[in-house]
Amino acid sequence: MHRIIAKYARLANLEDVSPHTLRHGFGKNLVNPGVTLEKVGMLMEHESLGTTRICIVPRANDLANAVERLAG
Repeated sequence: MHRIIAKYARLANLEDVSPHTLRHGFGKNLVNPGVTLEKVGMLMEHESLGTTRICIVPRANDLANAVERLAG
């Protein structure tokens, strides 16, 4: 799996792509539109919501978007 992902990441000129980063991206893409942490954790098959929280740490633009929603 690592070699396949590395091959296609290279072809797409992407850096730092691994099964792990794709997994984090999957979780993050679920949370961004509002899927609950519990559902994300279940889909990612985490035993603990603490593990899920680690995977979906918000970036600066995520926090800025959250504040913008207040102005909405």
